Amino acid sequence: MEAGLLSEREREDVPGPEYQFRHALFQKAAYRSLSRSTRRRYHRRVALAMEAHFPSMVETRPDVFAHHLTEAGEHARAIGHWGRAGRLALERQDSPEALGHLNRALELLPALTDDSRRLQRELEIRMDLGFSMLEVHGYAAPETERMFARVWELLLQVGEALPRLDLSLWGLFAYYRGRSEYHRAKELAERLVDLGQRHGQWELQSLGDVMSAVILFAWGRPWDAARELARVLGRPEPSLEEHRALSIRYGTDPWMMALAESAIVNAMLGRMEESRRRAREALELASRAGHPYTLGSTQVYVAMARLIRRDASGALSLVDRALSFASERRFVMWSTWATLLRGGALAGLGQPREGLALVQGVLEVWRARGVHHGIPSCLNLIAKSWLALGELWESLAALDEALAESAETGEVSSEAWLHLNRGECLRRAGREEEAGSCFVRALAVAREQGAGLPELRATVSLCRLLRDRGQVEGARRMLERACAGFEPGGECLDLQEARALRDELSRGGEAAWGVASP
Repeated sequence: MEAGLLSEREREDVPGPEYQFRHALFQKAAYRSLSRSTRRRYHRRVALAMEAHFPSMVETRPDVFAHHLTEAGEHARAIGHWGRAGRLALERQDSPEALGHLNRALELLPALTDDSRRLQRELEIRMDLGFSMLEVHGYAAPETERMFARVWELLLQVGEALPRLDLSLWGLFAYYRGRSEYHRAKELAERLVDLGQRHGQWELQSLGDVMSAVILFAWGRPWDAARELARVLGRPEPSLEEHRALSIRYGTDPWMMALAESAIVNAMLGRMEESRRRAREALELASRAGHPYTLGSTQVYVAMARLIRRDASGALSLVDRALSFASERRFVMWSTWATLLRGGALAGLGQPREGLALVQGVLEVWRARGVHHGIPSCLNLIAKSWLALGELWESLAALDEALAESAETGEVSSEAWLHLNRGECLRRAGREEEAGSCFVRALAVAREQGAGLPELRATVSLCRLLRDRGQVEGARRMLERACAGFEPGGECLDLQEARALRDELSRGGEAAWGVASP
């Protein structure tokens, strides 16, 4: 103080005065003047003082505590605190800071002499490093690929210890799904189900079941997906505290995700009332649990289900809440999905140009970051907007690109929609034979997948074409079967249009009152 190197200040949260160097250069010079052994002794004393007198600081600033442990030579102890500092930075969406902390932890790993413990800790650190790299470098960057390749190796090596580790397993699944590595994602799901069964951990088993359902749906197997989800929801429901704990531990709550995914799957199956019921349950539970990431993902999933059911206004109101929430929390992935759905909702509400701009922006972001999952659906929304604007060739180009992407990646859940919309483009272009072939193909795909809603919509499109070509009676009989076969209580816009067209054809072509038949 007398030399003027230090300044004194009072703090409300700490009793007594606090001293700090007036300039960082003074601190650097003083530190370098100390011998290595003296520095270590001082760092050890600071670490001990933090543990004894400032435990809350150890919790909230693990990077500071880890720094003192590292400089004190206590590397084994420092590893866990560097890892915690990295995870906290990830939760704040500060990926560059997370990379710094986690790399420090990785550098110190040789201090762990127990081989199995070192492997387990390396897996935890590298998985978090991988998530940081996704935000900084994207999905396709070589360094990201190398990191997750090592994560998978470690996952296999830790074996039976996996259920005990603190891992964001949903995040790992989302990485593989984002890259359309569906077989690896399914392998992860099956591994978790197996471990959960053998270790008596229903939550791990449920997590694997939900992962399987998501992949089965992408593969165009909605009934199989529904069975996986029913298995999860057939187990005893966790308490509210367990819901919260699961979200924190795995990155999502399997039960809540099963409800939200069920809303989507049942909409595709044509089970509208079940879709609405699961959507309500998912939103209510997510709101009560209050886990930010799970709430954001649930809002997006339910908005997607509403858009599939052609409830554009309902989707828009929910997606706007999701966008505000995702932007506030800096949830980049859910923000892009919410933007995509907002574009689709706007187009459905008669604003195709505004919707097109949003969806094209999402496509550009995903392409740049190496994301493949969702691209066919994204291109389908682009095509629908172009069609609404009367740009038939632009629409056809987008649909052709979507079909090629779908064939390449195996994500075929939207294949029936793609053929259906391609048929609508060709019909508008006056190419009726080709349009009919597309509608028939859409019907065949929907029936093969057991997707009741695309089947109904494709039937309506085909019957409109048949009506225009004078084949009224054949179209009417087809619609009779389609309406009769649709689930009772499954009221939706598509069913209303199917009934209106059926009634029009039954009366000999006069349009039904209240619902126009294009």
